[in-house]
Amino acid sequence: MNKIIILIGIILLSACQHSPIAKVNNTAKNVITIEPKKFDIKEGLMAKYIDTMIYIPLETNDTVICGQIQQLHRYNHKFYLFDRTTSVIFIFDEKGRFIKKIANKGRGPQEYVRIDNYAFDKNSGNSYIFCGRSQKILEYNEWGELTRTIPCKFIISSFDVLSSNTFLLYGGTFPNETVFHETYPEQDRLAIFNVTNNEYDPLGLNWKYDENYITPGMDKNFFHCEDTISFIEKFGNFVYRFNTLNNQLECHYYIDFGKYNLLYDFNTPSKQFKKLASNSKSKAKISHILENKNIVYIHYSFEGLMFNSLYYKDQKQTLNIGPAWINENDGVSMPSFFSVDNNYFIGITEVSVLRNIWENPKNRLSQNLKNLIAHMQETDNPCIVIVKFKNNI
Repeated sequence: MNKIIILIGIILLSACQHSPIAKVNNTAKNVITIEPKKFDIKEGLMAKYIDTMIYIPLETNDTVICGQIQQLHRYNHKFYLFDRTTSVIFIFDEKGRFIKKIANKGRGPQEYVRIDNYAFDKNSGNSYIFCGRSQKILEYNEWGELTRTIPCKFIISSFDVLSSNTFLLYGGTFPNETVFHETYPEQDRLAIFNVTNNEYDPLGLNWKYDENYITPGMDKNFFHCEDTISFIEKFGNFVYRFNTLNNQLECHYYIDFGKYNLLYDFNTPSKQFKKLASNSKSKAKISHILENKNIVYIHYSFEGLMFNSLYYKDQKQTLNIGPAWINENDGVSMPSFFSVDNNYFIGITEVSVLRNIWENPKNRLSQNLKNLIAHMQETDNPCIVIVKFKNNI
């Protein structure tokens, strides 16, 4: 038995030692264990875990029609929605009334061809749009007014804001030959971009570019918890905290799916990687993570379905909810979550889903929700949902 424990320890330790570069500390402080096949359908009844749930319908008109929402942020009584379909940022007030949209599409010096990536600064309310075609980042203030354009040669898979002049840039599997021309195909996946000096400071995730590594993975690689920034790779189970004092990555969480862990990462030899990635349907893959001071929310795919888990930090307990979760008090499914603000999880629910439930004579909708949905049309913009979970299971 002792030999087995020692062997498991060696495997985990070697798995954590991804990179010999000093800017990465790969010793996980916390292990979150999730067993994908072990969930109780009753745990999907969420009312007992919810403290508050608020619905905010968004204004809809001929010029304000949202498509595929990929990001949602709240700042200073306003909501900012990134619509991937139309490459537009919509701004609404706290009551859901439309304020403005950022839609400066074009090929001019103050325009973007499309939004390849979007970052929001929760300290200033600024929006940052990256356009790979024009190789620039466009900065907008909280009211959606363009304040500057920043040349950026780094091909970004995902990025986040450290300050108005420094950004965390993640390249994922993209080739960044222009930035790392002296060492390419050796390059770094993660770097600090200093706008003032126009310098890219690598953060220790070095690898050799190879097209065999190109495979679908998450595109929400950064998330915030209070004053911290966390980062998770395109594929993998390690969650890093970015230490702003020494510009180092520190492995904060390891998400352990047991025998359903992915068997590949950026250190897997190229040909072996491609084979393992193409045969990974039975493995659990993290989609995105959100966190407040009490709870870590983990959204992951497994066997063709999307699963949800809540990890309660104080109790060190995981609630593996599975693919279906509903608020039975309101009689509706839980929203798709995108961000956290002041301990509240913020997401959306499509109005078409609410209307389908409302039109069913056997629905179990709460009276408040019935009254709200009665004034909605199926083609209306999504409804913002703000949820505060109880601090303990």
